[in-house]
Amino acid sequence: MWASASHAVRTPNRFSDNGSLALTTTNLGGGNFAYLETVGNKSLDAEKLNAYELGYRVQPVKTVSVDASAFFNDYGKLVTNSVGTPMLVSFQGGTPYYIVPVTPINANAARSHGIELSGKWDVMSYWKLDASYTYLDFKRKRHDQLGLTVANASPPQQASLRSTLLLPHNVEVNNSLYYVDGLTNQHIPTYLRFDTRVAWTPMPNLELSIVGQNLLDDAHPEFSSFVYQSRAQVPRSVYGNVTWKF
Repeated sequence: MWASASHAVRTPNRFSDNGSLALTTTNLGGGNFAYLETVGNKSLDAEKLNAYELGYRVQPVKTVSVDASAFFNDYGKLVTNSVGTPMLVSFQGGTPYYIVPVTPINANAARSHGIELSGKWDVMSYWKLDASYTYLDFKRKRHDQLGLTVANASPPQQASLRSTLLLPHNVEVNNSLYYVDGLTNQHIPTYLRFDTRVAWTPMPNLELSIVGQNLLDDAHPEFSSFVYQSRAQVPRSVYGNVTWKF
């Protein structure tokens, strides 16, 4: 059995101190536009984390091992965005527009807790299985006014099962199956992912392999878009690999 307590900080960076970035524009009607513009804040404090963990490892038989742990994280002084009063800007010969200042401030907090389980089983001398499961419950004190900080970006539940099979003539087969919960607020659905790899080592310093990834569907999203990015789809792929060691 083991336990740990740790403290970590994330210090402000140069951009959060005095950086400026025009994020997006909004048409207010009547030819008026508003620009969202981040404004640095030299008074920012470091974000803080107090983390606590408790775990237990056991090997009931020679071929089986299990690892279980629980964690609790307490976040303080988290940076969130504060929207200021719009300012009308006009210049000679141009159309007036508004600037909406967005300032980072230490006004958020969060807590998370969960469990992590993993196990290994040597089924045979040539066949091994690895399994894992993670549960996460994350809650913020408040949401960002503009949604610029990613909320609930980690799936509540994840699980995996991996198989390693050693065959005659130096052939190795690796199969992996992953389950990932969806992110409802980011419109990311739950998905299953299956990867496989077959490798052959004809000589000690040469390995030939073929790999297949995301074989269960044509493509699936894993994260949502953010301001100026478009959401990418992770595609199905198959490729070969040659490794020479010297």
